[in-house]
Parts: sequence; C-alpha cells; structure tokens
Amino acid sequence: SDSQICCAYDFADNDSDVSGIAHGTHTWGSLREGTDRIRVFVARVGRAQGSLVRAIDEAVRRGARVINLSFVIESEQEVKDVLAAIDRHKNVLFVKSAGNDGQKLGEGRFAPKVYLSANERDNLMVVGAADADGGPRSNSNYGSMVTVSTRGTDVYSTVPDGYDYMSGTSMATPKAANDAAETVLMDERLTPKEMRLILERSSDKD
Repeated sequence: SDSQICCAYDFADNDSDVSGIAHGTHTWGSLREGTDRIRVFVARVGRAQGSLVRAIDEAVRRGARVINLSFVIESEQEVKDVLAAIDRHKNVLFVKSAGNDGQKLGEGRFAPKVYLSANERDNLMVVGAADADGGPRSNSNYGSMVTVSTRGTDVYSTVPDGYDYMSGTSMATPKAANDAAETVLMDERLTPKEMRLILERSSDKD
C-alpha cells in the first residue's frame, strides 16, 4: 500500500483534527520517508489524562506493529500506565525518544519509576540522537538504557506550512521506527525483541 496517513485521530480533543505544532508533523514526515509500503496511524495526544494509552490501544487495534513515542513521559503515574500498555501489547515494538537533557538515564530524576526511557522491556527500545557526523549529540540523554542512536541533528522533514530542519531525539526516533517497520516487511513473524536485535546488531558500535 502507498505510504500515507491511513487514519488519524485527536485523543486529546476527541475529534479527527490532528493539526497542531510542527513537532508532530515533522515526526510523521520522517516516519514515512524511504518506503512506499508503510501506512501510518497518526495520533495527537496532548496532555489530556489517558489520551496516550487510548491512542496506543487504538493503534494496536488497527494493526500497528511499531509505535513511535517521540515525547517526554515524566509523570510516575503516566509511566505506570504506559508500561502497562506496553506489557499488554507484547507483539508491538515501542520506539521511544531518549530525551534532550544531556543526562544519563537511570539516575536521579531519570530513575525508572519516573522516566519511561529508563525502563527495560523486550518490546521497548530507546533512541538517542547523533550529530551530522555520527557522533553523540551533546544534549541527547545517554547511558546503557539507550538502545541505538540515529541522526537527530538538522533533520529535514514536513511541517504544517512546508518543510524545515529540526533537531532532537524526537527527530532521531522516527528513523529507528521506520527501520523497525522495514524489518516487519521482510518477515512479519519477527517478534519485537528480534526486530530490536536486528537494529542493534546492524548499528555502528563506534
């Protein structure tokens, strides 16, 4: 099928209008780049309580095998709720941005109970941002909890009024999610853990 928005919903306002800030539009553009066989369910979640989990459940209901999470989750209750959704949908690979604080995950205010990226699951991978030369981006969070890093500096993608460059782990994460979706196209029997391992083992360890 053609690469396009297959469906969209605003879970914050409970309507079909997903227009908003450039961040989400930029992410969608990166997700669909490079393949004509990936269909994308676009969900706007905002900060409405429960909207993120409802969006996850709906995406899975529509057949999602990979879910891109390009935003910060720092509420202890929200972390619990999202982890419950991740555990509930074990056949889906969740690809989460590491965050842009320049800090090591797993410590202090980035401890597992209050920072989703620090939680390890077979079907969760965390993506850091690299600079244009492939080195670590200075403000990308890092540490053993980060699975892979992809380019997150001056990424060119769609925005509401055209195209623009944006930087951060939110811009790096869609590339990893896109690569994960490509593995499903090669073999739909792959488990999320196998998909993640393919990306880890094919990455440049340097």
